[in-house]
Amino acid sequence: MKYSYLFLFLVIFLISVSAQRPWKGNSILGNGSFTAVYSDDARIIERTKTGGVRHFYYGDYTVDYITGTQFRMQADTSAPQYSIIYNQVFAASSSAEFTSGTKAVVTVYPSSFDILTIDIKFTNFKKTDKFVYSFNASKSFTGAKSTSVKNTKILNENRYGSKVVTNEWENGTVLKFSTAGKDDEVSYVGETIEFSGKIPTDSLVR
Repeated sequence: MKYSYLFLFLVIFLISVSAQRPWKGNSILGNGSFTAVYSDDARIIERTKTGGVRHFYYGDYTVDYITGTQFRMQADTSAPQYSIIYNQVFAASSSAEFTSGTKAVVTVYPSSFDILTIDIKFTNFKKTDKFVYSFNASKSFTGAKSTSVKNTKILNENRYGSKVVTNEWENGTVLKFSTAGKDDEVSYVGETIEFSGKIPTDSLVR
C-alpha cells in the first residue's frame, strides 16, 4: 500500500509539472573567464523585476557586476513582449515585439577576448526610430569579497569609433560597455549605463 501511494503522488506531481511547460529558466553563457546569466522569460521578469543579463561574474563568483538590462524603443516607453527562441546552442535568443509594431530578435553570446556580445536585429521599423539599451551596473558588492567601483569614465576607444563606458573596480576588474554605432549616445547615472541611437541601415546593433 505504501508503494501505491508513492506512485500516485509521482503521477500527480508529473502531471502538474508538465502543465507548466515550457519551464521558466535562465541561460548560462560564458567562455571560461566570465559567466552571464540571461533570461527574457516574462515569468522571471515579472517575479524578479529584472531581465536580460541578470547576473555577470568575472574570474569567479564572488562579485556580481551586472544585475539586469533593459531594452526599449525611445518613442515607445512600454516594455516589449518577449518570446523565447529555443534553437540556440552556446547563445540565448528571443524575439521582442513593441506596441508600435517594431520587432527585434535579441541574441546574446560569449565571444573572444572576454566579450559578451548582444546582437539586435530589427524589422518593421522606421528610419527615425531609436533604440535604448541600458545596463544596471553594480557600483558596489558586499559578500565573500566586498569591493566597489573606484572610477567610471566615458572614452572613445573601440574599433567602431564609438564611446565606451569603463567601470574600474577596486579589485582590479575593469568592465567596458559599448555599442557599434559611432553616433550612439551614452550616459550613466548612478548604477545605470544607457546607450541610445538610430537603428543602422543594416538593422544590426552590437
